[in-house]
Amino acid sequence: MGEVSILEDNKRNPVKASDRVLGKTPYYGANGIQDYVKGYTHTGEHVLVAEDGANNISNYPIYYISEPSWINNHAHVITSNQNLISNLFLAYSLKNVNYLKYLVGSGRYKLNAKILKLIPVSFPSINEQKWIGNVLKKLDDLISLQQRKLDLLKQLKKGLLQKMFADKDTKQPVLRFDGFSGDWEQRKLGTYIIEYNKKTTKNNEYPVLTSSRKGIFFQKDYYDGHQVASKDNVGYNIVPYGYFTYRHMSDDNLFKFNINTLCKFGIVSTLYPVFTLNTSADKYFIYYYLNYGKEMQKFALIQKQGGSRTYMYLSKLRKLRFIVPLLIEQEKISTILLAVDNLLSLQQSKIDKLTLLKKFLLQQMFI
Repeated sequence: MGEVSILEDNKRNPVKASDRVLGKTPYYGANGIQDYVKGYTHTGEHVLVAEDGANNISNYPIYYISEPSWINNHAHVITSNQNLISNLFLAYSLKNVNYLKYLVGSGRYKLNAKILKLIPVSFPSINEQKWIGNVLKKLDDLISLQQRKLDLLKQLKKGLLQKMFADKDTKQPVLRFDGFSGDWEQRKLGTYIIEYNKKTTKNNEYPVLTSSRKGIFFQKDYYDGHQVASKDNVGYNIVPYGYFTYRHMSDDNLFKFNINTLCKFGIVSTLYPVFTLNTSADKYFIYYYLNYGKEMQKFALIQKQGGSRTYMYLSKLRKLRFIVPLLIEQEKISTILLAVDNLLSLQQSKIDKLTLLKKFLLQQMFI
């Protein structure tokens, strides 16, 4: 690469966060924009390649910039020979490199300038480079647009969760549907919980499930085709479709409650209690309350009794006191939140497909 580009690392200037002057110029480090400041170190088109501190070795941080920017000393600054190769094409070409064989050190890897110059780069005619670069740039812009939409949906969900639930102090939510008024009432969660304690009687009687912070999955899907549960899963808890399960211990006071939406029956370790609700409560209202409600977070903190781990046995969970509206209002709240979650899933799916398309094009368009 040293034959088709030059390094402009000598212009870089690291500035401590406390010494930066707030402005509109992007301040770049190894992993992209860290801040916005006044002034700049570089103008024009450049390619940034992480020198050290890369947060992802398999998807190495490479950035194409075309506006005044401030670059610190954790990113190499490359300018291509425009008669041979365009900066935009070079940026996408460098995304295809396996950097692991070029990095030195252990733990905090480093890509030395001398080694960077030795990385081989292949390129077609300038016209073909421009075409490839423009196609990939448009795809990147589309991915960024879809990501912004996803971020807005996440903000919407966060706002709804904050305003559609009451607590024991307010007793009424900030945001409420027409036709509903009056205080929510305090109840024990145990009023609604129905424990389910059936267990498997033979090995692999039903699919093994993984209940995680990200949701509920078939274990083989979650672990890329592998089943990490015990080879003998006789005695595992059975989780019928539509029932709750959760890991009853936590190292950070956070508990994730999941509902089996995958299969008629699944199984989980005995560390994961299983329960359903009676008809006096809306299943998904309770789901959102347990996962996002302030009272649940406070209750979890109270359960910690020495040591670093918090235990939330079902017997303890039953004692949670929370503020709850009438069933019909519960259903309206959960319907809105489920609709937003469905939009989030669809939006994430769009981004995943576009990212997969970009990966395919990068593999096919470069030698």
